[in-house]
Amino acid sequence: MFIVSVAIDAMGSASNPHAFMGVTEQGLAAIVKTRGNKDVHVILRGGTKGPNYAAQFVTEAAKTIQKKREWASIMIDCSHGNSSKNHNNQPKVVDDICTQLAAGERNITGVMIESHINEGRQDIPDAGPAALKWGVSITDACVDWQRTVTMLDNLNQAVCDRRNALIQEGLGRPAAFERAIEV
Repeated sequence: MFIVSVAIDAMGSASNPHAFMGVTEQGLAAIVKTRGNKDVHVILRGGTKGPNYAAQFVTEAAKTIQKKREWASIMIDCSHGNSSKNHNNQPKVVDDICTQLAAGERNITGVMIESHINEGRQDIPDAGPAALKWGVSITDACVDWQRTVTMLDNLNQAVCDRRNALIQEGLGRPAAFERAIEV
């Protein structure tokens, strides 16, 4: 269906310590060391072949991730390719995610929503920034705050439903929560 192998390789890299040349606060060259970040995720954002937020894509991505990592952590971008680049489609994407969460899907750990105070987007006018409409994005088209609140409320309810479904099945918390407790 689609390939997440590059993202999975990036997860592996980001999870491990690195060292690189950097500059100290005093302006001196130094070797900077990082510890790595074990809490990484793949983002499903859709693409040229269409959206990839539906359950079959989440399942496929999770299985592919779990070939290299103990648990899958998937964030779904409700905009971009998953909304066919139409901000008005984001609530439909969220509704599908809510259905998956309420059914007990454990691998979805986050969503991205293009949101602003007012709906849509705008270019910077020839008259300059002073002529911009207040509260409207100058980058990607966004849903307005009222629709954002509705989507977040729906996601909240779906997460509560997921928790209840997992408890009913005796599975406890999603894997990401178990890992957080171990740390």
